Amino acid sequence: MLADLNDLQAAQDQTAAKALVSANKALDSKDQPNTQVHHQRSATEGRITSPPAVGRLTDKYGRRIFSPPLSRTNSATPSSIPGTPRGDHAADSDVDRAASLLSLYEIRAKLKEQDNSSLIKAREKINALAAKQQQQQQVTAIEQKKIARSSVINDTVNCFDLGIPQTYNSTGSTMAKNALVLLDVQTGIVDMVKEFIDPDKYVAKASLTLAAAREAGVLIVQVTTGFRPSYADASPRNQMTARVRAAGLLRDTDASVQLHPAIAESAVNDIHIKKRRVSALYGNDLDIVLRSSGIERLAIAGLATSGAVLSTVRQAFDMDYEITVLADLCADSQVDVHDTLLEKVLSKQAAVMNAEEWLALL
Repeated sequence: MLADLNDLQAAQDQTAAKALVSANKALDSKDQPNTQVHHQRSATEGRITSPPAVGRLTDKYGRRIFSPPLSRTNSATPSSIPGTPRGDHAADSDVDRAASLLSLYEIRAKLKEQDNSSLIKAREKINALAAKQQQQQQVTAIEQKKIARSSVINDTVNCFDLGIPQTYNSTGSTMAKNALVLLDVQTGIVDMVKEFIDPDKYVAKASLTLAAAREAGVLIVQVTTGFRPSYADASPRNQMTARVRAAGLLRDTDASVQLHPAIAESAVNDIHIKKRRVSALYGNDLDIVLRSSGIERLAIAGLATSGAVLSTVRQAFDMDYEITVLADLCADSQVDVHDTLLEKVLSKQAAVMNAEEWLALL
């Protein structure tokens, strides 16, 4: 607001100066004709204008000016008398002063225009610098987020680095992609089917196959069935678990849920899975173990064909595993059911072959 008032005052002063110059010019142009008329009239009338008397004060028109008494300061200068017109030199001085003021106002206006132009340029530079700084801050924030994300990923990887050998390399998995899953070859279930198979022969062949698979680097998974002593995990609505519960069989504290002695000694370093239902992939962590180990192909064998083998194959098929059923290491209390399942049912979801044929493909 102060700047606007200064500009208004300057404009008023400039207008006043211009009006003063115009008035003085008009006065000068007016004085010259009157002087000529006065001389002409004097010449026509035959009068000779005499110079003013000594001691009398007159103006430029010849009019007498009466002098008042001297002031207390004894000043007798004509300029101190009120109403005395100023001389020509005073008018010229006013014109010069007005011209100087006009020049000063013009210079001030030009300086103000330059200042405004400089201010606009300075603001443009400041805005450009602010925009550039904001852009740099955004880029820096993005880079910091990337660094933080990378740090989190590295920390996550490092927290699992417990000295375990490398799992993967640039050419693929270094783990075995094959696993042999042996189902329910445990003391209690082998005793249940001993009337239909030769237990010693079956267990011996299974033991040889397991040994050869270990030598080939195949992951061995030993799956057994058992229930809590209270049968809290054996539902009465399930026909199979209801029969087991009624007979008091396969409790976790019983010897019947332990691996058969013929294969237990060499199975110390195998993966051991406890299942509570028919399928080996239901209600436990077998699938997590297989996928974490990089397993893609399963060889399935065990007891019985119409029970654990059938249920596990069908579920593994739905979980996108490649499946092979080892026919000579599967057995069932009903031979015709065993044969039908291998030839007409399981062969639609898996490759069916003997253990020797499978070992030859490793």
